[in-house]
Amino acid sequence: MNKKAALFATLFLVFSISLFADGEILIPRRLFIFFESGEELNQREQIMLEESLVANLAAKTGVIIVEGVGSAQSAQSEQSEQSEPLPQSVEERGAIASEYKADCWLLVKVQPQDNQLDITASLFDISGENLLWEKSFNGSNRLQELESALWQELVGAVEESLPPRAQRIVVEEIIRKVSEVQVVEKIVGVPLTIEALPGTRISGLTKEQLIIPEEGRVSLEVPGGATYQVRVTRKKHYPEELGFFVDKEPLTVAVKQNPAARFGAELLMNFDNFSGLGLYYFPVRGFLFTEFRGEASFFRILPPFDVDEWDWDSRNIMLSLDIGCYLFPADSFFRLALSVGAFARFYFPPNGTAELHPFFPYGLNLGTLFEFSRSRKIRFFLENRIKISLRQWDMPVSGINGDDPYRNIIILSDIFGDVTFIRDLLVKLGEFRLGWRIQL
Repeated sequence: MNKKAALFATLFLVFSISLFADGEILIPRRLFIFFESGEELNQREQIMLEESLVANLAAKTGVIIVEGVGSAQSAQSEQSEQSEPLPQSVEERGAIASEYKADCWLLVKVQPQDNQLDITASLFDISGENLLWEKSFNGSNRLQELESALWQELVGAVEESLPPRAQRIVVEEIIRKVSEVQVVEKIVGVPLTIEALPGTRISGLTKEQLIIPEEGRVSLEVPGGATYQVRVTRKKHYPEELGFFVDKEPLTVAVKQNPAARFGAELLMNFDNFSGLGLYYFPVRGFLFTEFRGEASFFRILPPFDVDEWDWDSRNIMLSLDIGCYLFPADSFFRLALSVGAFARFYFPPNGTAELHPFFPYGLNLGTLFEFSRSRKIRFFLENRIKISLRQWDMPVSGINGDDPYRNIIILSDIFGDVTFIRDLLVKLGEFRLGWRIQL
């Protein structure tokens, strides 16, 4: 290097230093994390939560995470007979954080409550000696299946409260700060493989659903250091939901899928007594069903017989065959089903053989069924059926609308509901049933 070049380089270096000597520079905030969790969580769950929180803060904010202590580390210390209880006061937390040259600390408490996570957090500015905020956040719906957005609100609050701080520093201070900056690794492109039955649809990883090809697996790359929750669906199978944590290493997730029920049984009741049993079969699992049902007023057909021969409010058995379909997935808390079918009603005289009932003997069923349960196989239901039939009864009813009792609409009470006569057409609108059904 000749003298002119050396002189020019020296002047350029002095000029560059002079630009920063009295200027401003944005310094990232240095954050220390205290993590506490309830005793209901095991050590593995605590570690997953802590790692997930750190990964989300590192990936989505501009802060530098210098260190952290949590319940899982405390438990490990107790096992190694070097118990170090978590600090409880603001002064103790500030002292520990200052040892790592942090200028703020974050306290996060996670408490399981009724299969949910209650999250509370406090953010303290050590340099300003003030509490920035203390908030509660909505957690995951299921402790076993943590959503990737579990920390979204908390991370957003930290990012908003801890922007990079502008400081006036000299060149020596710049060099010292740069030497102290820790590089936080942001993990991208971690290989993930999901194994499931061909034709399975997976939602929750990408904007569009993934479909498992014939070889039974699909591979993709996802950001690491995060927890994912996916929903897995396939025709004729129960939907599945599962959560998993993706770290730095490639991960393979095998999905266990259960076929939907093929058969089922039910016990139903009206507002008098338990009045029916049903068996049903799913030609299309989880969607289309056929049902054979028998209903009777059991308490009224048992001895002693204290009714006369034409008391049609007792000693009845009704058989029906229906076909229907469900309108919501098999794991929904609420499910709606529609059905259509036919019924036949039999009467058992005290001193005779069974015969078609002279009143409302046969006709059509139109049913609406509303199921509710958190279980996929054991469910409670409320049902309403509309029955339509032609009148077969020729006995006159005296005192109703003159000589022709069927000229107008007549309403009579029956054990199976109120019946409306519209000339020769009989219609029952309000036949409600409560019941319990199990899928086998």
